[in-house]
Amino acid sequence: MAGRTEDGAVVDDFRDVIDVAGVPIYTLDADGNLTYVNAALCAESGYNRSSLVGEHVSLLLPDCDVDRCQRAIRDLLETGGRTREVTVAAETADDEWLTATLVLSLLPLANGFRGTVGVVRRLEPGRPAD
Repeated sequence: MAGRTEDGAVVDDFRDVIDVAGVPIYTLDADGNLTYVNAALCAESGYNRSSLVGEHVSLLLPDCDVDRCQRAIRDLLETGGRTREVTVAAETADDEWLTATLVLSLLPLANGFRGTVGVVRRLEPGRPAD
């Protein structure tokens, strides 16, 4: 493709691989807005990609779980840890609730905090037990 850099091709290839992975994966910017969602996350949530990307994660998670995720991210930043696991409630486009176990990691920190990547490890019907 004319004008495409080698790095751009690598990123596109990587996104293609992530998109077909059977595990829901997403990225958030530093403000908590979704910057990428793969096909598995779209299928599980009932949302299409264009209705998720650019939206705040609170579209899917209740405020209390957004707060819990933010605490986990602060912990990663303060300790230099690699991942944190958080179990949350997630609301689908059909107003149904799922229990999701998220594995959160920081995006590379070359120029400061840029956001996070999340992988959904477990997804079950219903809200988590308190």
